[in-house]
Amino acid sequence: MLIDGFAAFRTEYESTSERSVVFALFQQLLVDGRGVGIHFAVTAERPAALPTSIASSFQRKVVLRQTDDDGYRYFDLPRDVLTQTSPPGRAIQVGRPHELQLAILGDNINVAAQSRMIEQLADWLRTVEQPRPSKIRSLGTEIRAEELPDSVAGQPVLGVSDETLAPIGFKAGGAFLVWGPTQSGRTNAMAWLAQSLVRWNPELPLVHLSARRSPLAEMEAWSASATGAEACRPVIERLLSVTAEQSSDGLPLVAVLVEGFPDFLSGPVESQFTDLVRNCRNNGHLLIAEGEASGWNSSWTMLSEVKNSRTGLLLQPDPMDGDMVLRTPLPRFRKGDPIPGRGWWIAAGKATKVQVPWVG
Repeated sequence: MLIDGFAAFRTEYESTSERSVVFALFQQLLVDGRGVGIHFAVTAERPAALPTSIASSFQRKVVLRQTDDDGYRYFDLPRDVLTQTSPPGRAIQVGRPHELQLAILGDNINVAAQSRMIEQLADWLRTVEQPRPSKIRSLGTEIRAEELPDSVAGQPVLGVSDETLAPIGFKAGGAFLVWGPTQSGRTNAMAWLAQSLVRWNPELPLVHLSARRSPLAEMEAWSASATGAEACRPVIERLLSVTAEQSSDGLPLVAVLVEGFPDFLSGPVESQFTDLVRNCRNNGHLLIAEGEASGWNSSWTMLSEVKNSRTGLLLQPDPMDGDMVLRTPLPRFRKGDPIPGRGWWIAAGKATKVQVPWVG
């Protein structure tokens, strides 16, 4: 295994609990891998980039020209062998302090020329028949809806999991929330969930309720759509009748997607929404409640009925939000730059990082 730039590798994989497992496996392979034919070669920009516990696992250390004498003292090497005028590739081996020259490609030591030669070597190696290494992939920041299947293990598709880089499904029953701050991708997530349900079961009636005007109201997926508390009242009354029946064969009779769910608090349909959530949870129908992050902070019964399911999609959360919203801790992670549609899917007490696809 070749690792170019150990300091960056260590920072990336030691800083979060989810990746620290990989770093611990790397350390174990350093110790035990040689006996089964696994060997490592790494580069580091400075001596201190390699902790003593890791540096001791390498039997051979080659030190190139350093920027100051401290680098040579760190390895107990003479300071007068390599100088600032030493050519690229000139080095000393720790434990055998003899000057040596590492080979270069061609006869031009210019960095740009060496870069071109390496690219040419790579092009040539691609023509040689040999097993190609698998690419190390990461979770994409923008996934197109058409790239995903219609279902996963018989369930509608939620998005792509960071653990497997494969589509992940969700149970089409009960109640769950879509939570996130402004510009986190909540509206797109609701549009995708509606589209996903249609692709999973085109016969399933979808009902859209919103506390405010929304572009989602124009989607063709809806069997019914209403905006505002008064317009929603008769639709909810009909839904209460439908959801009072038990679902058959594990399939919901209806899916209800509510935008701005916390905005219905203290309004004329609050108690009806509370009963609707209970019906869906108890009888196997589906209700998805979307709302801005701060709207879920209160403990009103209507909100608690949704949060008590301990299931939901948290978009761009802070590390403590899993416990605060759904009483499920999130793994330690570095928040970084916000990515629309990136979040954590919490279900059955487990949190999985996901990317929701973009609906064009």
